[in-house]
Amino acid sequence: TLSSSSAASDVYKRQFNIWSLLGARFIVGIAAANYVPAGAYLSDATSESQRTQVMALNSAATVIGFICGPSFSLLTSLKELEFHIGRVKFNANTWPGSSLSLAHIGKTKMPVIGVLACLFFSFSFTAAFTVFETIGPLYTEAAFKWNVHTNSIMFMGISVLCLVALVLLRALLYCFSDRLLLLLFAASIIIGLTSLVLWQHPFSPGHYVHYPSWFVAVFFVSVGYADGMAVLLSLFSKILEFHERGLMIGWLSTSGSLSRMIFPVIAGYTFKHGPSIAFFVCLLFNVLTFVFALASLKQLTPAKKSSSK
Repeated sequence: TLSSSSAASDVYKRQFNIWSLLGARFIVGIAAANYVPAGAYLSDATSESQRTQVMALNSAATVIGFICGPSFSLLTSLKELEFHIGRVKFNANTWPGSSLSLAHIGKTKMPVIGVLACLFFSFSFTAAFTVFETIGPLYTEAAFKWNVHTNSIMFMGISVLCLVALVLLRALLYCFSDRLLLLLFAASIIIGLTSLVLWQHPFSPGHYVHYPSWFVAVFFVSVGYADGMAVLLSLFSKILEFHERGLMIGWLSTSGSLSRMIFPVIAGYTFKHGPSIAFFVCLLFNVLTFVFALASLKQLTPAKKSSSK
């Protein structure tokens, strides 16, 4: 997967034509499947006591990577970094591809309800972050007249915020259970999304929130997503302690990937009709997932091996 991602990114930076660009992005997306075996390996190679901290570090690397990509445009937009090597041109459009090409047990009954709750959390958490990633720059440009540099600084700030949140998560793990923390971070995302739709009609085009509401949303959604995904992956592996986790972690990743496919389309299409429609849809999904999790709270517990008589 790393080799195919590197090769596809090399094609991306060369930009032969639009079809080669789309094909390269498709291959990079397929190569992202390495997250599944990596998560399964970490799950099998760690004990239950250390798994949450290891998963938090894994999630930190993933989240920071997601956020640093958009913020990287602050550097690549500099004229000083534009140059040619042979027929290959390095500029703000081709640098991302260049960077990617270089960077590259016993049996118990399956807890179906708990697994479903985790899949819903993965879908909802990813939806919230994906919508911010997709229309966040468009929103700030329309609402606050921010430009590319200002938005890049915002994404850099988000990456630092997520890193700090993941560091503080290690302290919270000593005081609270994974289940309680998952609900706490889910509530954080709900608070952030609510701040974007509470003070305006989500279906009113041309109406935007003020600075305080926007920064509240960015803070709570960023912290909720970064820490929530780390705790979710750990709890999911603990629920499936005595089952084959590789396949099931694949389903968890698939639910997030499905969200990343659907919500950019929703966000892009609805933005012109109402800038907060996509945020409202995300809020609805996260609230429903939170309610479902509360109803199935007993299933969101680490598995215990049945004692043999």
